[in-house]
Amino acid sequence: MSAQRKANVGAVVPLTSDACYRVELQRLLPADSPRSTGEDRRHIVRLAESESQWPPILVHRATMRVIDGMHRVHAARMKGMTHIEVLFFDGSAAEAFLRGVESNVVHGLPLTLPDRKAAAERILESMPELSDRTIATSTGLSSKTVARIRLRSTGETPQSNIRIGADGRSRPLDSSRRRQQVIELLTASPDMPLRALAAAADVSVSTAHAIRKKMRERLCSDGDTAEGPDTNALLLQKLTRDPAMRASQQGRDLLRWLHSHSMNRKMWPRVAEAVPPHLAATVAELASRNAREWRAFADRIQSSDTAI
Repeated sequence: MSAQRKANVGAVVPLTSDACYRVELQRLLPADSPRSTGEDRRHIVRLAESESQWPPILVHRATMRVIDGMHRVHAARMKGMTHIEVLFFDGSAAEAFLRGVESNVVHGLPLTLPDRKAAAERILESMPELSDRTIATSTGLSSKTVARIRLRSTGETPQSNIRIGADGRSRPLDSSRRRQQVIELLTASPDMPLRALAAAADVSVSTAHAIRKKMRERLCSDGDTAEGPDTNALLLQKLTRDPAMRASQQGRDLLRWLHSHSMNRKMWPRVAEAVPPHLAATVAELASRNAREWRAFADRIQSSDTAI
């Protein structure tokens, strides 16, 4: 057996889990860390003094470079350990760095804001095809901040003609044709569900929602000019003054119901701003369903022999 072969015996030992291994510390290379100040000595001491079992560190299999867990590696050496539990990551060096940033954002010692911005800039250099939202999620920044970093570094970083979104799908940057298709679909079917609309036009749900919102705001603006901003209020006043509505309990109940379900167009922007982005599609779908129910209600009244 060669000397190199002997040196590797026992260096990587599979554990009971298929994904977890026990690896010699001396085989590990330092992390390509997004931390500009390196490891925190006090955190290493706290880990070394802790009696709790550490989770496995994450290591890039191709290079044996630590992706996440350098504090645990230093703590293990401080305790005189020779091996540590490892989960291996298979991917490119750029993907390994991205994974390391993600790990440091969601647990352990948080990255500073400058470190997260620097990490975003580096990710943009190595993986420019990733969307601003995807990089924002990975680095704990806002998508607007990532967009500013991309804009600032456009002349220095390679550019891609596609973007890979948070859903993993690749989309060309030239989206004008697909946006126009969304407009055409909404013109033909204003109440089309957002997810179906996004799938038909090959855009994200958020893009479909934004386009529909703009179209509805434009319609609202046109409607206010043509009919006046208080049309609903005037109609309700007319109903309230009618003796036939006020004379019976049924009529009074109907008036209260109509007042509670009436919504002036000027209220829409304020109400829309209160909707969390991740619930926009759900709220829009609920509004569309209510609109269809109102339309059916109107048709039923108009076709009825009983005048209200």
